Amino acid sequence: MTALPAWKRAVGKKIAVRTRATKLVRDKLVVEVEDWLWQRNLMGMSGQILKNLEQAVKSGPGHAFHAR
Repeated sequence: MTALPAWKRAVGKKIAVRTRATKLVRDKLVVEVEDWLWQRNLMGMSGQILKNLEQAVKSGPGHAFHAR
């Protein structure tokens, strides 16, 4: 499984309905959000989200995501 389809699994239903993983740019997952507040919240949760993504895709550390 890659990071794009793993997004929903990594963040859960409540966050997934308000966000959308759109593409991978190098080692960053680009995520579209409803507004600046969701962007800010996701950045605050980035550590936990990255851990969940790593578990979902079985990849090593070093990946990041960018909310816009």
